[in-house]
Amino acid sequence: YFQVGISLLDKTDWETNYDFCLELYNSAAETQYAIAGYGAMLKQTQEIFLHARDVNEKIRAYYVFVKSMGARGLLPDAIKSGFEILAHFGENFPPYVNESVIMHEFNQTKSLMEEEQFVNDNIYDILDLEVMTDETKIAAMQFLELLVMY
Repeated sequence: YFQVGISLLDKTDWETNYDFCLELYNSAAETQYAIAGYGAMLKQTQEIFLHARDVNEKIRAYYVFVKSMGARGLLPDAIKSGFEILAHFGENFPPYVNESVIMHEFNQTKSLMEEEQFVNDNIYDILDLEVMTDETKIAAMQFLELLVMY
């Protein structure tokens, strides 16, 4: 059904019916991923990447794109693309990780937690923090969760 909808679109529909086109292409790409129609899914995500107005509107397409690489066994490509996408969200990771980098990040996190007194008082106080609402940060967390599987 999504493919039929796409075939009925006019060249100007991305301009005149932007939200509809974005939803139609995202839904079609997700459906193609679910049935292993990776060729069609790639075409649909490319259309989204071409027409989406900002990175937040590309999130669903990026997510299905990376998941499809993982499903096809292209794990190094999935990981590389995932980290490139995270950079679009402002989350940069070093290309190479060693013990020094890990210790630096660990100490930064520990310092932040000490500032909030999570370490010295009650670690469960972290549960009382406000729920994350920044859409970009939420998307970055979803990508990190996805990449952990690879």
